Amino acid sequence: MWESRFKGLAYETARLKLARIRVEGRQSRQKAYEYLARVSCDAVNVDRVALFTFVNGLNTLSHECTYGRLTGRYEEGPRLGVERCGSLPAALQERRVLTIDREEQLVELGDFALEHLRPFNVKSLMCAPVIREGKVTGLISFESTRPLRFSQEQLSFAGSAADLTALILEQADRTELEAALHVSSELQHENAKMQALVRLSKTVAHDLNGLLSVVDIVALELSKMNRDELPQRAIDLKGVVSMGRALTQSLLTFSADEPPLDVFVDLDEEVNHMLSVVGPWFTGPFRLTFDKSTERTRARVDRLSFQQVMLNLMKNARDALDSKGTVVVRLRDPQPDDALRVGAVILEVEDDGQGMDETTQAKAAEPYFTTKPQGHGLGLSSVFGIVQRYGGGIRLTSKVGEGTRVAVAFQRK
Repeated sequence: MWESRFKGLAYETARLKLARIRVEGRQSRQKAYEYLARVSCDAVNVDRVALFTFVNGLNTLSHECTYGRLTGRYEEGPRLGVERCGSLPAALQERRVLTIDREEQLVELGDFALEHLRPFNVKSLMCAPVIREGKVTGLISFESTRPLRFSQEQLSFAGSAADLTALILEQADRTELEAALHVSSELQHENAKMQALVRLSKTVAHDLNGLLSVVDIVALELSKMNRDELPQRAIDLKGVVSMGRALTQSLLTFSADEPPLDVFVDLDEEVNHMLSVVGPWFTGPFRLTFDKSTERTRARVDRLSFQQVMLNLMKNARDALDSKGTVVVRLRDPQPDDALRVGAVILEVEDDGQGMDETTQAKAAEPYFTTKPQGHGLGLSSVFGIVQRYGGGIRLTSKVGEGTRVAVAFQRK
């Protein structure tokens, strides 16, 4: 009686050990296999315990781990096609635990006996199927080198070990899936950062091209000017170069940080500066005028960002003109029909050029959307990005043949 109770306690202790197994990664999965095989081997008191899983659509029996009790070592095993395993697959489907206690019966197991059992002189075994979602997905094999009739306690433990193996496999699969999702999430985050950097690079290149076109025009003017006019145009040219340096610096200091809350500039000063920069675009049949109807023009935006907004809006307005036309720049207070922030200061750029239909207006702010043969589709999307970053608003109105007006609202100090 005491011997029976002692064995029962040993089996329960082994079950508790197996129930505590935790899998945290692929290497941990293999360690779990090895621990399960060793604890099970010691509990049932057999010579070997092997763990197999069915892979490749359950068509292949893959050896995961074998523990040899006499050697205390973990051994490698074969990888077998299910069709070569004789009656073993069907027997596992039919029985809770399959037992073979006579050596001559092993031949019925095909190559499983030939390649896995016979090299170690196994004469009897007990196999329990590992069942997941109603399918046999593996087996745990208790093997003895002597003829052995397995007791009911051993059969019961084998079934429990198979059930715990199924839980371990489930835990391992879930852990690896979570790890894969984490890696995928990190890759997506890195890809998003790289895409943002690529877009920033293209935006800077787009704006630099705009500045270079100004430089080209100014250089042409300088070649035709008299000496008295040269100093002012040289100052204008130096300002364009400074803007170019600031744009390239924005690549070197690329960051996803929020803009500082205490950055304010006087839009009146900046608009006048930018009008002198882009003035060479508006010569001959093209006119450029500035109208200021508000005195409070200090707004929350950094100087470089505002210059980028102005540069893109002015270039778009100039490109919208055909052989002649006018662009009007305004600084004003919001009006009731603006649908923009009350109390903001409004920068408005209006042209009397080609205008846009409703379909084009709807896509105008999309990155890389353009109707120009040589366009890049980054100007207006860059403006939208800057304005949103500083908590402002923007409204575009246009009509084919009558022109376009873009009103940008910045938070007023």
